[in-house]
Amino acid sequence: MYDHRFLVVYAAFLVIVLGTSIGFLAMVLSLFRLGEPLTSANSRTMVITP
Repeated sequence: MYDHRFLVVYAAFLVIVLGTSIGFLAMVLSLFRLGEPLTSANSRTMVITP
């Protein structure tokens, strides 16, 4: 039989890992969304200025 303490620790570990990975992915996605207008503006200025 499983030990209840082991299951609690395992569940807490899974929650922490999933939470940090989801937060990291959200941060990366937000950085990419913030970076898109900057890169598009840079490409526009590069296209405009020869």
